[in-house]
Amino acid sequence: MRKLAFVVLTAFSACAYASDPASRRVLADQQAARWTDPARSAARLMVERYGPPTEVNSGSLVWERTGQWARTVVRDVARPYSGAYTTELGVIEQTAVFPSGLVKTVRSDREELNYLRANLAEDVDAQRMDETQAAVMEEHFQRLERSGRKTGYFDRLRFRP
Repeated sequence: MRKLAFVVLTAFSACAYASDPASRRVLADQQAARWTDPARSAARLMVERYGPPTEVNSGSLVWERTGQWARTVVRDVARPYSGAYTTELGVIEQTAVFPSGLVKTVRSDREELNYLRANLAEDVDAQRMDETQAAVMEEHFQRLERSGRKTGYFDRLRFRP
């Protein structure tokens, strides 16, 4: 099972602002060109899907109100794995407003996995399952996906934000 990267926020980060979408796209491409392959791929996918980001930072690209998500952030994150070596992942961090009014953020290397995790979190919030059942279902759904089958949990948020 793949481990998720965690997010490290720094007190100081360079941020580039451009008012027009074409300039933001150029800035995003320049920033992502310096990232690891997984992060660069994630950034390109989000640009294709949602257009230029609204904000370009030294370690992240940010989109506001993308599809069903309130916020989408792609980061280039390297983290120690099991203390022995470093894995590098591009992290797609997406935030949704849940029907209960709570704002939650999910993180993974793929948007489809974020949909799955947000949908399972909503099932837990609505008491359709507990956290243990949700963890079992996540593993089950990921096995189905690896075998070429998917459920509606991967395609979209199954609740209205």
